[in-house]
Amino acid sequence: MKRSLLVLIAGAVVLAAALVGFSLTRSGGDSPAYASPGPTVSLDMDADNGTAPCSPIDATGNHLLGSTYHVAICVTTLDIGYPIGVITFDVLYDDTKNLAPEVADEGKGLDDNPDLNIAEYGDGLGDNWDCSAAFPKGDKNPLTGPGNGDAFISCRSSLGPWTMGDDEAAGVIAVIEFDVIASAATTDTLVIANGLLGYQDASEMGTCNPDVTIPMVCNGGTDNKITPPPQCDIADMGLDVDPAVVSMKVGEVASVSIT
Repeated sequence: MKRSLLVLIAGAVVLAAALVGFSLTRSGGDSPAYASPGPTVSLDMDADNGTAPCSPIDATGNHLLGSTYHVAICVTTLDIGYPIGVITFDVLYDDTKNLAPEVADEGKGLDDNPDLNIAEYGDGLGDNWDCSAAFPKGDKNPLTGPGNGDAFISCRSSLGPWTMGDDEAAGVIAVIEFDVIASAATTDTLVIANGLLGYQDASEMGTCNPDVTIPMVCNGGTDNKITPPPQCDIADMGLDVDPAVVSMKVGEVASVSIT
């Protein structure tokens, strides 16, 4: 008989704290036998690139100073027929370079920052999820500096539909919105901590940083803050910024060259 995830994490204080309000139980046969490694979770550092978040998964993102961008939490290598029922993640960053705007805690916390994927980005986790036991936070750590920014999300679903892992092997778990607040070009490394995926019966699917019973790979990402490219000013070319009007007849062809 599989051990309860609650028992397994008795010594993992940080991870247990992240699961406030969740009743983790023994398996009722709704999850496969424990197998290692678990799924793979990765950060898509440019979720606005490609056809959708996590498609493709970009390990590095380049973001202009003063811009807003999105980072997706992506999962791959799920067991078809055994859907996700519990998620918990902390994404650590430098909050002197990034700001993850706080969103009002309302309802089940499904439209927050981080934002749980409720079929917003194509097929996703599905409806009937609840993140209100511990609402998502753009930065739950009051300390500042490298690694002290902490985008937190912890949600579960007892009823489904779960979708991911039921009929999909990969997809988007959540998306985090960031504002670039760095004043100069720099680099930040984002790390996944206290990562947990559970089956719908609340038994462990995989954990990372720390590992509990089923280690899963959790890949962070690199965030490059870059300055905008120089703008072309026609005055710099020695041209009149307000050139005279040129009259042409229909059918005439004009060519202009700049040297």
